[in-house]
Amino acid sequence: MKSFIPAFFLFFYINLIVSGQNIKDLSIFPCDGIRSTSLTGLVEVTGGYIAMGSIDTFYNGNFGMGRIWVVKLDLSGKPIWQKFYQDSDPNIVMWGRKLAKADNDGVYILAQKASETGVLFKLDKDGEVLWKKNTIVMPNSVDANHIISTQDEGCLLVGNVVSSDSGAYQKFNKDGTVGFSGKFKPASVGKVNFYSADIAADGGYYLVGIQNEYNPYPVWRSHLLTAKISYNGQMLWSKAFDGGDETSGDKRRSEGYTISSIPDGGFVVGGLIYKGSILNGHAYLIRCQDDGEPLWSELLFENLFPSGTVRNAIPKLIVKDKQVIAEFVQDIWTTYEKNFIASVSIGNGSVSWKQTGYKISDQHTRSFHKILKNGQLCFIGGENYLNYPRKGLVLLTTSDGLWSPPSIKQLESGVADPEIILSIAPHILFPRTIQISSNPDFNTLDFEKTGINSDTTMLNLSPLKYGHYYFRAGINGPDGNILWSDTLDYIKYDTAKLRYADKVISFSSQYGGNWSANQVLGAPNVYPKYGDLPGAWASQSQDNQREFLELQFNNPEKINGIVIFQNYNPGAIDSVLIKNPNNGKWELVFYKKAEIQGEYAIALSISFPTTSFPVSEVRLAINSPAVPGFNEIDAIGLLDATGVSTDDQFLDFQFSITPNPVANNLLMKWDEPLNAISECSIIDATGKLYYKKVLYPGTTYNLVPVENYPPGLYFASLNVKGIRIVRKFLKQ
Repeated sequence: MKSFIPAFFLFFYINLIVSGQNIKDLSIFPCDGIRSTSLTGLVEVTGGYIAMGSIDTFYNGNFGMGRIWVVKLDLSGKPIWQKFYQDSDPNIVMWGRKLAKADNDGVYILAQKASETGVLFKLDKDGEVLWKKNTIVMPNSVDANHIISTQDEGCLLVGNVVSSDSGAYQKFNKDGTVGFSGKFKPASVGKVNFYSADIAADGGYYLVGIQNEYNPYPVWRSHLLTAKISYNGQMLWSKAFDGGDETSGDKRRSEGYTISSIPDGGFVVGGLIYKGSILNGHAYLIRCQDDGEPLWSELLFENLFPSGTVRNAIPKLIVKDKQVIAEFVQDIWTTYEKNFIASVSIGNGSVSWKQTGYKISDQHTRSFHKILKNGQLCFIGGENYLNYPRKGLVLLTTSDGLWSPPSIKQLESGVADPEIILSIAPHILFPRTIQISSNPDFNTLDFEKTGINSDTTMLNLSPLKYGHYYFRAGINGPDGNILWSDTLDYIKYDTAKLRYADKVISFSSQYGGNWSANQVLGAPNVYPKYGDLPGAWASQSQDNQREFLELQFNNPEKINGIVIFQNYNPGAIDSVLIKNPNNGKWELVFYKKAEIQGEYAIALSISFPTTSFPVSEVRLAINSPAVPGFNEIDAIGLLDATGVSTDDQFLDFQFSITPNPVANNLLMKWDEPLNAISECSIIDATGKLYYKKVLYPGTTYNLVPVENYPPGLYFASLNVKGIRIVRKFLKQ
């Protein structure tokens, strides 16, 4: 077994096109030794994004040593740099709660540590700390929107003051000086906490949060609290909504989490309201005028859930044009948590569209965060459960919130019942659909399978003729439409009909031994197994340079396809060329950007118009640095255009398996006696030879004992005067 260099930073993204919009699904691994991680902020900067979150690491054998984590991504999602920040005392935990954009592509970070005050950092575009200030605002909830950028390139923080249980707001200028500070707690109120803020049309600020009091003690009352302060921090007004107490019979209690101003004045707030018990929370929307007076209120999706069984809320909303894009969370703060996205009219609260599927629990979350400049919805989150890979997560969807389609990880072409492996974000719980067509526009379908609820499924494609098809997979979208993956070429072929490499002409490097270049010769003997396995070529080093292989094939024929069997870290092959014997030049037949495919063995099927010349030499160009790890190749097969290509030519070759109490026998029988010396052989789906026999003229059948054959798919072939006729059979 070869040794490996540890990968301390790994990045993976999917970039698909749907309805003209880029959909990116980013999974970011910050470092080793992580207990949990999550992104809690993302801003757009010149040429990309800066994302921020926190990681809990193992420290001196203990759990929960929090560090702030900041990563800069380019527009394609590739990390440019990442940095970590912690308190000067490593025994004090610190978490990055919220992020806002600063001047010159820098960022502000509002952080929490084990104290009664918060900490505000300002970083430049390269992640260097420009200044750090203590603040009266304590960001004691990761779900709250505690910081916003102001119009003068400073920032406004909102939260509470722990020592006095007061609501708090504090404005910082871009040089780190304090613009204004304020605390708010009316008489007889037990506690105020501001959760979110937004800039009003007149330059002031709207605030939303929760106001609590004991009345009478020890009954806890809560109100959704709204307020407005002027541009210089003066409290202009405050209003508390829907607060009752259990002893009086009025059990309507409410909480406010998110606020967004309306361009022509006023605002919309979201939160929840309890009706009857703390188990009966309803997602709550209120549209208000600039003075805080309500215009309408709405319990979002109240009719979808039985009374008294769920606790739903709106943790985030943003006003866009004349619509409110709101995140509705079902069973909030439970392991069954699931979110919806809805578009709500500012005029009357009616829902124009909704969809679901971004989040299924607080162990694997993507929550609505913002709307990008180009209109795409941005979701951020992470995984924080010990048994999961711990990654920061980003999802950029279309402008109407469409989620990412599935990607196709594996479709084996050389067997009758191929296994298809799809990749879809694990928070999306919708049936898949698979289609195969001989037309790239899918006007006609040769195969369709619907209602697939698993990422792995078997397809019976035996009715398809051998040839070139197009393949796609999709999931159900809003309003009944389907979101399709990229279209891939699909070639149906038999491994028995491929012409395999016979000689290695040249290579860039080889690991040697059981991973030498000669291991690519002949039929695959590792594939479809995945892993760093002897019997396949590997380069001398993992990712230090580009690599290549040049191979020779006997019995030159015109070809219309190539199949490359990749058994470890596939996806690094970016170019395939064939040599034209008429001029000695290499001709390009395949090019695709190298990218990570996942931990699956893949048969890369390449189709192209039939060549005008016989092919005996092939060159593979491999971008090894683009796909981390050894990129191992087991075999390369050519699809000869002159070979058997349709099921029609099987009609005169019939066989059956005859059960026997002692042994299984394969009876191969043909209608006309053989008129020449012929050859019979049996191989399995990987090309392994199990049987070979010479048959003489006049023979009409052949009986083959298959008692000791392992269960699986096999190919029985009869070669008569250079024409090979193939038939499949399954050994149970």
